[in-house]
Amino acid sequence: IFLTLGLVGFAAGAHSVANTSDAIGFLLDFLWQMAGGGLFGAAGGALVLRAINRLQLSSGLYPILTGALALLVFALAQAAGASGFLAIFLVGFTIGNNQHRATSEIARFSDGVAWLAQIVMFLMMGLLVTPSALVPIFLPALAVALVLILVARPIAVWACLAPFSFTPKETAFVSWVGLRGAVPIFLGTIPVLSGVEDAEVLFSIAYVIVLVSLILQGWTVPLVARLADVELPPRPMPDRRVELDLPAGKGKSVVAYTVDPMSLLARRGVNRLPLPMGTTVISVMREGVVRTEGLDQGVQPGDVVMILTTADMIPTLDRLFGARRARTRTKDVGTVDFVLEGTASAALVADIYGLAFEAEERELTLEQFMRSRLGKEIKEGERTRVGGVALTALQVRDGAVQQVGLDLDPPVEESLLKKVQMRWREALRALRDLFIADDPRGPF
Repeated sequence: IFLTLGLVGFAAGAHSVANTSDAIGFLLDFLWQMAGGGLFGAAGGALVLRAINRLQLSSGLYPILTGALALLVFALAQAAGASGFLAIFLVGFTIGNNQHRATSEIARFSDGVAWLAQIVMFLMMGLLVTPSALVPIFLPALAVALVLILVARPIAVWACLAPFSFTPKETAFVSWVGLRGAVPIFLGTIPVLSGVEDAEVLFSIAYVIVLVSLILQGWTVPLVARLADVELPPRPMPDRRVELDLPAGKGKSVVAYTVDPMSLLARRGVNRLPLPMGTTVISVMREGVVRTEGLDQGVQPGDVVMILTTADMIPTLDRLFGARRARTRTKDVGTVDFVLEGTASAALVADIYGLAFEAEERELTLEQFMRSRLGKEIKEGERTRVGGVALTALQVRDGAVQQVGLDLDPPVEESLLKKVQMRWREALRALRDLFIADDPRGPF
């Protein structure tokens, strides 16, 4: 936003590139906008958060209060010559990442306003563009869009992610998913409103870039994710979840889930659920009757389960209560919920499905994790458990695990003989690896 406004100022003749004082003033203005916007945003966010927690209002007034105070911070920052956009962003960041007495109300209201704003911006884009004006500039605009998508963004992404441990495929995927949307529309209107010469041409070019990006990149995201081996199965999401905020400062929320017929709950009793730490089942309501006893007998589809938990544990509960897709039957292995690539990150899988991996295990791929648990010579069908979830080696080629099956609801008990066999096999493999290591000509 700052660069657009600054360049528009030069294009409109308000500043001169050849004038040294203008260039220095431009730089100082940038520094103050960033520093001042940060100060106003940090202070304003803290004050707005304190106001929400201190004032006793009707629940419907908290979103209005938050929006009004955020706009006040924006106006004060702009009046001081700082970046009001950065300030109001930091206010929203502060409110959205802290628990307060109106978390659910403000989140739902803000989500609706955000969608409305995007709809309005795309509508405004349609009103400002003239289809006949696109014909002369379509090919040049298409060339600009392709350079941005295929050259400029990949170079920028590779330069930014080079210091981090991203694989080439992951970096390539990040460079592909930089979709253009509402922000270019907003920026494209600034030259038009400022009366810059040929501003309509700039806006038309931005229009073509947005359309090309949404069509070319937006529709191919799933395909590119599969080609880059970064696709993970979607986390089951509950159709109906209601959050009830407790008073500010308690750090707890009451969440009500409606049991889906395809959720894990429909297959297990409540006492067998791998509930996160600090999570307690309060009650189960069936056909309008609240039950607080006999929860070990399980729940039925349509039951409403009320749970006391923390906000960071809600994604894990979503996994437990969400509807799963049909289980996949594999040859000689049985049924699994999802089939994962062996190159998938163990940390990502653990975060999505709430698996209790050790710290050192999170740094591995699933193939490396299976080797650490089952030894070097893994056979198809061998499995290991992580809490209440089982990981199965589905496809093994040249000693490497190509595909791993994720079973979210494995059998409760295995036969004693099978357990003893598994333990002896693991012990023998560990002993062999200890003496032989990577040299097949070892003493044994």
